[in-house]
Amino acid sequence: MLRYILLILLFFTGQETVMAGQAFPESDCSVSAVRISPPDDNPKKHDINSIIALIVLFLIPYLGIHRVIMGGSYWLIVGYIVSFGGFFGLLPFMDFVRILIEPEHFRGNNKFLAAFGFM
Repeated sequence: MLRYILLILLFFTGQETVMAGQAFPESDCSVSAVRISPPDDNPKKHDINSIIALIVLFLIPYLGIHRVIMGGSYWLIVGYIVSFGGFFGLLPFMDFVRILIEPEHFRGNNKFLAAFGFM
C-alpha cells in the first residue's frame, strides 16, 4: 500500500526518487532517499502552479487566491478582501503582468505588495 502511495506522489511531483537500499544494496549508506531532479534549462518556465494561478487570477482576481496557489500565505486573501480587491483591481492587474513576465517572483512570497517589488 505504501509503495502505491509513493508512486502516486512521485507521479504528481514529477521527480524521481532512488531508494538507497534498492539502487545500491551493497552500500551502508545512512541516507534513505536521494532526490534526482532534471536541470532547469529555462528559469522563466511556467510550471503548472503558475498556469493555474493565471487561470484563477483571470476568473476571480479580487480574492487573491492566485497568490496562495503560488505559495503565499492564506493571510494574503484577507489582505485582498480588506483592501477592496487589491486596491480596486490594481494589485490583481499587476500580479497578472508579473506572473506572465516573471513567475518565480511569487513563489513563496508572502509580501502583500510583491507585484511592486517591495513591502
